[in-house]
Amino acid sequence: AIEASNTAKLAEEIVAENECQEVIEVFHGRVEDFQLPPGTEAVDIIVSEWMGFYLVHESMLASYLYARDKFLKKDGLMFPDTASIYTAPCQLPQMFEHWEDFAGIRMGSFGERLRAQKSSRPEIVQLMDEQLLHSGELLVWLDLKTVTLEDVDSISGRHMVLAQNHGNFQGVCIWFECTFPSYGDNLPITLSTSPSDMPTHWKQTVIILPDASVLTVEPNEAIAYELSIKRNQSSAREYTLQLDQIDADDMDHPIPCSCILTKCIVLKTHIEKLQNYCEEETTSEDENEMH
Repeated sequence: AIEASNTAKLAEEIVAENECQEVIEVFHGRVEDFQLPPGTEAVDIIVSEWMGFYLVHESMLASYLYARDKFLKKDGLMFPDTASIYTAPCQLPQMFEHWEDFAGIRMGSFGERLRAQKSSRPEIVQLMDEQLLHSGELLVWLDLKTVTLEDVDSISGRHMVLAQNHGNFQGVCIWFECTFPSYGDNLPITLSTSPSDMPTHWKQTVIILPDASVLTVEPNEAIAYELSIKRNQSSAREYTLQLDQIDADDMDHPIPCSCILTKCIVLKTHIEKLQNYCEEETTSEDENEMH
């Protein structure tokens, strides 16, 4: 076991308390300074809880990948072995409507100043599933057996989703999932930090929209935005998150699209009419062949 913080001393005490000294040895230091015991060339498995808020916060992934490249056998296992980041538009009533009636007192001015302060940096909060306006879209998927640190220097994606219920688009929620490899008949295990799953200490990361950017949306209304997560060049352990709202009219929509934009409604109706016509023609031809 490798632990850089002073928790290493506590870990040693717990190992001794459970009489596992012959099995577990604790190294107090960075993995980058660790050397395998003489006669040991590589390890079969690496287990690490390196994940931070929105997965990459504090960039402990760098140490995990270093250990992989330095110590793991070619056919060795990594726990976890994949990781994904998801995003979704969300409602934040605790930051908005909550202050409009605080124990019978209107505190909208306070709420406005609070949001102005908090919208300058990501917030770590626990959301409920019903606060999501969409079930979420994949921002990035990482194969931890092959990914490089350069691959996560900059992560970005443009998203256009259809609101799945009526609400106020007040922010963007970010969460992650990790999977742990299967063994034998056991299925892979997934650790999810989604609002739709059991709460974890990672909670979710939320970027709050400025008051002027908040939108009231209806079911099937298009919401578009671009999210980027970039490593800080002057401080390798830090990332900068940037959210830009995009006019859904300027995005490419799937064909057909179920959103409420007029052009999409017209196109979808036209496609459905063509499909119905083709089906009727096919049915008519089949009936003629039977006669």
